[in-house]
Amino acid sequence: MSRPTWPWRCTTYLAPVVALAVGLGGCQGLWERATLRLAILDWPGYEFFYLARRRGLDRQLGYELRLNQFSSLQDQRQAYVRGDVEAIATTLPEAMAICRDAPPRCPAIVLVLDQSNGADQLIASSSVSNLASLRGRRVGLERSVLGEFVLLRALQSAGIDLTAVQLRYAGPQALVAQLKAGGLDAIVTYSPHGDALLDDPGWRLLFSSRNIPGEVVDVLAVSPELVASNTEDVPEMLVAALLLAFTPTALGSCS
Repeated sequence: MSRPTWPWRCTTYLAPVVALAVGLGGCQGLWERATLRLAILDWPGYEFFYLARRRGLDRQLGYELRLNQFSSLQDQRQAYVRGDVEAIATTLPEAMAICRDAPPRCPAIVLVLDQSNGADQLIASSSVSNLASLRGRRVGLERSVLGEFVLLRALQSAGIDLTAVQLRYAGPQALVAQLKAGGLDAIVTYSPHGDALLDDPGWRLLFSSRNIPGEVVDVLAVSPELVASNTEDVPEMLVAALLLAFTPTALGSCS
């Protein structure tokens, strides 16, 4: 099965609120010289945060955006819960899990960034012909709500209970390595970790978020302390810098 072409996730939710960026252009005095630490993953869809920083859009709005990039959802979530960062770009299921597990750090969602359209995947050895063949097999995934959700939805589509597979947990890079070494029969992964696998005929894409449109979305969320300390202008300024990163040319690339 051929690999979906980039972009798997297209930021289609930004355009309707571009006016926010224009309206906040004079707000830099409200938050002079402040620093905002944002937790992101090594997922290509978050590169626009680097673009906003490179263009100096954060400084134009009166603050410095510092990006803390993590290699796993678990590490990213733990960093936010510990208070190492004030904001997080993550999936809606992960944001909800923070509210469940750490209520004092329940983040306020300020923007829906995009929806997953094939970026989250269940990849198996080519010897696994279909989802039904996963019964009794070893399936690797991260210790994350997203990984479990994607796997659960995949198995449900084939009428398989979660207890019918052997779950193995590891980080995204370790999962790929274990699959290649024969220690796992399938893994739940996402770009860029699964890209090389999908280019190799030795591996098969069994399921992806393309099969469940609209069910996996990325959000931008900020801590309750950040909202309380600077009124609603603070998260809006973060959104503004993000939106300003998208020139008409950049937005057009999502079509």
